[in-house]
Amino acid sequence: TVEIKKEEQVEELIREVDILIKISNPCQPFLVCFNRYEYLKDRKLFLIDTNLIEGKTLYKFAETLKTSDKFNKYLLLIIKDIIKPIKYLHDNGIIHNDIKPDNI
Repeated sequence: TVEIKKEEQVEELIREVDILIKISNPCQPFLVCFNRYEYLKDRKLFLIDTNLIEGKTLYKFAETLKTSDKFNKYLLLIIKDIIKPIKYLHDNGIIHNDIKPDNI
């Protein structure tokens, strides 16, 4: 849910929804998939409904393992897994401009 402060935000969010629809048809197992959206203009809210991916973010996972001697090994395996969805996005003309451990 996003609180709309400026009307330009709606256009930006609709562009994001268009991208989510594109990458969710069909739903890819390595990406968050889009279900629906709703814009409540009177309450100035924009709701985007996506699939929930359970588990820790990469940031939280790394925090728990940073003192482990297997940290680098696990991190390399995770990075290899991250390449597939990024390639899928790029192959579909999408550049994700907010890739960070908290979003993985």
